[in-house]
Amino acid sequence: SSSSPPTSVEEEEELLAVAYSLLLAVMAHVPPDGRLLVPWARKPHVMVELLKSFLEAVYKAKSGAQGARIASQLTRLWQTFGQGGLQMKTQSARGSKFTHQAKVQTAVHKFVILLIAHALDQQCRWAGVEAAVARSLNRVDPTLRAAQRPSETRGWKEVVSVLQTGMTPLLASLDGLDHAKQSLYVSLRDPLNTMFRELNENYQKHYKYIGEA
Repeated sequence: SSSSPPTSVEEEEELLAVAYSLLLAVMAHVPPDGRLLVPWARKPHVMVELLKSFLEAVYKAKSGAQGARIASQLTRLWQTFGQGGLQMKTQSARGSKFTHQAKVQTAVHKFVILLIAHALDQQCRWAGVEAAVARSLNRVDPTLRAAQRPSETRGWKEVVSVLQTGMTPLLASLDGLDHAKQSLYVSLRDPLNTMFRELNENYQKHYKYIGEA
């Protein structure tokens, strides 16, 4: 009936949309210069915990379409966090123009590896596309499940693709910081360390600019 309350899916979508807008607005506010770091960069561990919750919401999504939407929002937040602001104003915090955003980027570097470690852990814990499709279809009328299976499968495969591509900006923010990558590698247990090595090798092969200092 028209008086029935919103479904949990609708409520989650609304809450996550609000959370995304707020987080993006907070991280986007980085002045071109300033003596003090912006508040979120002074306590990046708080942002890390919020971004972790966002990723967990991806894997708990009620459908592949919902999961893909959340994943797209999360990867935008990952990118913004890793580069120290909404738009990249310097190629590197180690460049000649040491802007405030570059200072922020430097401040959050060691926290980027926490996001990568958490992403790998969640990926390892996830049962995979087929299990996610089955879980989503369990919420659907049995007479509609066969018809919706293809779209659910596409949706969850998109989730995987979006998250894999979205890791690239996090790795890019660690360019030149091999010690940070090494510390992450040695801190991870198997199979997470192997997953990280393969992820980094794929980034080095396909995404990293060749010949850049």
